[in-house]
Amino acid sequence: MNTLVASGGSDGQQGILVLVFIVLFAVALTVMNLVNRFRQPFVVVLQNPFKLLVKTVMLGVTTTVVTVAVISIIIATAGSPS
Repeated sequence: MNTLVASGGSDGQQGILVLVFIVLFAVALTVMNLVNRFRQPFVVVLQNPFKLLVKTVMLGVTTTVVTVAVISIIIATAGSPS
């Protein structure tokens, strides 16, 4: 991680950009995976409402973790000297 950030040059800006792109790519893959998992017939959802609850909670947790990671990267980027 430190090597990746330090590889960007004197200020590490390119390394942070690489980290941002990696995080965005991971977010895109996660969202596509979750969308594919939510594609179910409505009858199946009604037959097993607990499964829908678990998926909703997992979606909320994943969204929160990704949001915190992105905000942390933005704060770290804004705090670095330009």
